[in-house]
Amino acid sequence: MSKVLVIDDEENLLQVISRLLQELIPDCEVITAGSGSEGLKKAKSEHPDTILLDVKMPGMDGFEACYD
Repeated sequence: MSKVLVIDDEENLLQVISRLLQELIPDCEVITAGSGSEGLKKAKSEHPDTILLDVKMPGMDGFEACYD
């Protein structure tokens, strides 16, 4: 089973992307985070195979999250 971490500050997009991934890849575990800092914590603890990351977020944007 693969793990995908989706990081976005918009809750509705997190829900849409999660549902879409689960429909397209039924054996995929989708993990969500609502901010860059939360995403970093989840990436370190969950060890996802793939990360889908919003570039423009308040606080820590996607570029900053990539460098941490």
